[in-house]
Amino acid sequence: MLFYILWILLGWWLLVNIISICVLAYAKVGLKSILLLLPMILSFAWLVIPFFMVASFMLNRSLKKYSSGGY
Repeated sequence: MLFYILWILLGWWLLVNIISICVLAYAKVGLKSILLLLPMILSFAWLVIPFFMVASFMLNRSLKKYSSGGY
């Protein structure tokens, strides 16, 4: 159970890092370079989205097990 919560927190941490990198890059280099970085940002998103989907599925499954009382 704790593992799944840590998994989700790690996913959020990655997401926040990606957003902050984008904001910093925008502040330093402007909009034109952000458009050049967009493919890289999207590739990061493709890594993070399945991460969240798997984590939420596993957490949901473990919560169902705990609520039913069985393992």
